[in-house]
Amino acid sequence: MVRIFVLLAAAVLGGSPITKVINLLTALRDKVEADSHREMETYAQFQDWCALENQASSRTIADAKQAIEELEAEVKSLDTERLELKADVEKLVMQISEKERDIEREKKDRKEDHAEFDEADKSYGTSLDEIKRAIAIFKDPKRQQDLLQLRDDAEKVLDS
Repeated sequence: MVRIFVLLAAAVLGGSPITKVINLLTALRDKVEADSHREMETYAQFQDWCALENQASSRTIADAKQAIEELEAEVKSLDTERLELKADVEKLVMQISEKERDIEREKKDRKEDHAEFDEADKSYGTSLDEIKRAIAIFKDPKRQQDLLQLRDDAEKVLDS
């Protein structure tokens, strides 16, 4: 080992090919160390970038999960509301049908009432005509005499 050291020292002092190899290896070592340092810096930056992306992705995933939960709750709420509205519509359809039957029944009753009214109106009209003729008879002096005679004749018939 001492021998190698002596040979190396001699090579360094003498400018021999060994010195050139040593210089070349030293330069290569320095370059590898510099490359290694740059690689370590680049890797550290990459690790930082990965950590930031991981955090951002985690936040995005958490936000998306929360949005999903909120939307599912809203869908459930809207579905419940839809069912309630459907029940209300069915109830209203039944009420409308009931009201339409009531209207038809009322129309029929009104038609019957109108027919009865028309019949009564004709009867009253006839009665009014008869009353008007009776008034005319009472006002006519000749007819008044006939009525008095008719009354007397009726009394005689009733007395006998």
